[in-house]
Amino acid sequence: MESVVGIAKTAWRSENLIYKAVDDKDEKLVNLVHEHLSNDPVVQTLSLSDLIKPSTKKQSAEYIEKLTKCLLAVAIYLPGRAGPQASVEHDTKSPDKPKPEDTSEVVGYICLSPMPPSMTHHRFANIAVCLSGEHQNRGYGSEAINWIVDWGFRHANLHRIGIGAVSFNTRAVRLYQKLGFTVEGRQRERILWDRKWYDIVDMSMLEHEWEALRAPK
Repeated sequence: MESVVGIAKTAWRSENLIYKAVDDKDEKLVNLVHEHLSNDPVVQTLSLSDLIKPSTKKQSAEYIEKLTKCLLAVAIYLPGRAGPQASVEHDTKSPDKPKPEDTSEVVGYICLSPMPPSMTHHRFANIAVCLSGEHQNRGYGSEAINWIVDWGFRHANLHRIGIGAVSFNTRAVRLYQKLGFTVEGRQRERILWDRKWYDIVDMSMLEHEWEALRAPK
């Protein structure tokens, strides 16, 4: 059994990534959302169901504000020579020394949707994940999804975690199934794209399914 302290020390990390709370004062995240997510038509098409159009800085800021209302919303970072964790350690161990330059790189965000107060007893949440185009197809999405699923079942007392993808995004559907999600059904012709209708493929993972995959013994 892992020690409580050992688990807590690495709670905001996975093998290659660091996770920080979504914050509208995080300039790296704000710039990424505006320049490479909200205004990248490919990322918009694959990750969002909103009408595809350019976003203003105000609209991007409002989107970040919505994320902060989630059960959990984190920016996904690649650690640099002095990443977010290093800054924390610097503040506590050597407050009088100059801070090292932070070369960590934000690559996207991931969140668990909020549950309405009247429905928290059902213990469910849905994942939304978005990575900038240049950081896709490197395994970061899989790693972040596994991390947030573990967090949901280990720490947030969830019983069911859902995720979905538009049917034309076949790579995402295959990836989610590979990670252990089960296809539950389709919302038929739910998404309109270029005068064609596409389904949303709904998937989920239940608590006992996660336990069989990788729950701590």
